[in-house]
Amino acid sequence: GNKAFFDDERRRRGLILRVTTEMEHKKSADAVAGANITAKLRRKDECDKTVDDDDVVRQKKKKQEEEEEQKHKQNKRELPDELWDKILKSVDDNSVAAFANVSKKLRRVQKASGRKLKVNLK
Repeated sequence: GNKAFFDDERRRRGLILRVTTEMEHKKSADAVAGANITAKLRRKDECDKTVDDDDVVRQKKKKQEEEEEQKHKQNKRELPDELWDKILKSVDDNSVAAFANVSKKLRRVQKASGRKLKVNLK
């Protein structure tokens, strides 16, 4: 009775050990295969990333054109300096500093007009 039980138990443990070992070997093999695939993909990506000089020049030119187009669109939204100069003429002397501090463009208009940045705190 007991001997049969222990033999069965020994066989069951042996079977579990073999299955566990096989599973670990399979996991290791899968991990190695996965690492190989990852390495191959990484090498492929690196090869795809190489670009010749013409591509670099084209990319830089395209970027410059996009920046110029964006500046042009931005400038369409802004009033021209001549119009800001007319507006500045209607600003009193104490408000010229506030006008000039709004933006670089308005500071440039103020400088071009020759009006001084003076404030009376009375």
